[in-house]
Order: sequence, then structure tokens, then C-alpha cells
Amino acid sequence: MVVGDLEATGIRAMQRSSTQAIGPWGASGPCDIYVEEHDLDRAREVLNTDGMSEDELVQAEEEAATQLTQPAEGEPIEIPVPKRDEIEGLLSRAAKPVPQNGPDKNQGDPLTGR
Repeated sequence: MVVGDLEATGIRAMQRSSTQAIGPWGASGPCDIYVEEHDLDRAREVLNTDGMSEDELVQAEEEAATQLTQPAEGEPIEIPVPKRDEIEGLLSRAAKPVPQNGPDKNQGDPLTGR
């Protein structure tokens, strides 16, 4: 997470498990973060900035959920819906057992009929 925050601001970073990582936490225990020396001060600024308040976080989550469930303004998007006959045909082919020696080369794939 820390490496992602740094890289989001253009700072190359690397994470390595700390020598103190031995114990009940394993790999999720303490770690060291390495940055290039010329990025050190900027990395400290990035990591020391206050994050979002709880209200801002809730609002951002609600906006993100709305973006995923509501289309953007503009032209409507047509979503192709398969016809019932196509679905039933695929289901009936999928229900057929596959021969022990594999599909017959002349019949094609039993699921798609190709």
C-alpha cells in the first residue's frame, strides 16, 4: 500500500521484509521501504500528508459505486442479449456427454457445435 501511494506520485519504491519480520506476522509484518535518495524528501512528504477524513472516504466510496452502476451521460449503450433459442441450444449441447476418446473431429466441439 505504501509503495502504491509513492508510485502514484511518480516515486519509484521497493518494499522488503524487515529483519524483524520473523514472528507471528510473517510477510505481513514490519517491512522496509526503499526509495532513491533524490526522492527521499518528497517520499516523506507524501507519506506524512493527512489522508481523507472518514466523511470524505464515505463520499468517495458512494461516488465510485454510483459510477459503476449508472451509465455516463450521452448516447445509450446497446447490450446484445442472446435469443432464447441460442441459449437453449448451447445448454442442450453442454448437457451431452463427451465421448471417452474425446470429441469426434467431424462433429467439432460439443459445446459450441463448431
